[in-house]
Amino acid sequence: PEDKPWHSSIDLGARLQSLQVNPFARMRGSYSLPLGDWRFKASETFFVFNSTGLGETTQVDFEHFLSQPVLFRATSWLHRSQNFDMRQDATIFHTLDTRRALLYQASVSGISSPQRQISDSVLLATYRYKLHREWIFFEVSPQLHFPQTRQYRASPSLFVRMEFLLDKSL
Repeated sequence: PEDKPWHSSIDLGARLQSLQVNPFARMRGSYSLPLGDWRFKASETFFVFNSTGLGETTQVDFEHFLSQPVLFRATSWLHRSQNFDMRQDATIFHTLDTRRALLYQASVSGISSPQRQISDSVLLATYRYKLHREWIFFEVSPQLHFPQTRQYRASPSLFVRMEFLLDKSL
């Protein structure tokens, strides 16, 4: 349970993608509401990325603990930058201990332009490991994509990420 239903944040940062730095600014607001054994959360994000310009994202989550270390989340996501991008996720988060967690996810995403269509379906698993305190994390995620550009044939990939969270709590 959360202390306050309303949350807001402002981020400034840079994302390194394909050896290019992409600075961004982001403002987010969210509202959370318990619904019996479930939790409803709605959030709105406004952003500007150097590479794509202005945009906004709307996200709605429904969460339910399957057991104490296992959380199920259904997410509906709408992103608007140049086009409308939509995604539906079904995710299971499994906390193994204070340093390690697993995530299992099935997703379907689509676009609105030039015509509405499913652009990709994804099955993935992610292993997340806390390397140092609350601010350095390592992730590895084998993924199986079924993109429209490949006539929905399976396309395997491996995603590896190192995440550094720097904030005033350090």
